[in-house]
Amino acid sequence: MARVLTDVDAVVHLAARVHVMREISSDPLAEFRRANVESTRAIADALVARGGGKLVLFSSIKVHGEGGAGPISETSSLAPEDPYGQSKVEAEHVLSEANASLQWTVIRSPLVYGPGVGGNFRRLLGLARLSRRLPIPLGGLRNVRSMVYVDNLAHLVDTVLTDARASRRVYLGTDGSDFTTSDLIRRLAAAMGGRALLVPMPPSLLRLGFGMLGRGAEASRLLEEYRVMPSAAMSELGWRPPHTIDDGLAATVRHWEAA
Repeated sequence: MARVLTDVDAVVHLAARVHVMREISSDPLAEFRRANVESTRAIADALVARGGGKLVLFSSIKVHGEGGAGPISETSSLAPEDPYGQSKVEAEHVLSEANASLQWTVIRSPLVYGPGVGGNFRRLLGLARLSRRLPIPLGGLRNVRSMVYVDNLAHLVDTVLTDARASRRVYLGTDGSDFTTSDLIRRLAAAMGGRALLVPMPPSLLRLGFGMLGRGAEASRLLEEYRVMPSAAMSELGWRPPHTIDDGLAATVRHWEAA
């Protein structure tokens, strides 16, 4: 590792084992630790061995749990609820114990979207397209969720790399604007040049329906609240997301439709 980092002043560490939908390991936490904790330790040790440097670690908002208990900020308690979140807590702890020659910054982000996005956000794109032709029962949802456009997140990375005040600090990155799932689908449909046909339905019935289809976890991600407040980055570094959420959604939709 030390040879790889020769003449390197800064490392942005994004590589990680993330959520595994069909886990086959008999010890998932050990697998997450091997990928997420030990890799962080190896990079930190290599930078210290060469005399120091800057390490930006991409952690996850999942170190705070699954949300639902009010807005999350940098001072919120750590309460991971799965092996992935626990491994990210431990990776952050590696940095907090590192030699003082290492200048580190941790960035915790919620859902990241942008051109090429997959997973749950890609499913929302499909729902938004469907809602332009057929009514879907996702109107009137009141859950507020935070996200971050990938270009806004990249701008935050550039900020912490170039601002000495970011050393040994933890920051949260979001678009600074939060929306309900219903609002998000409407905005996606608008970016597609149409209007979403959303029919109100009680969340309890939606959960029941998803549960009957064996998709209870998807219902939680779709219906629960997860608000993130990037207070420290804004107050300490003067950081502001350069792109609006509509800019990000439009870019995401253009790429998705062209694929």
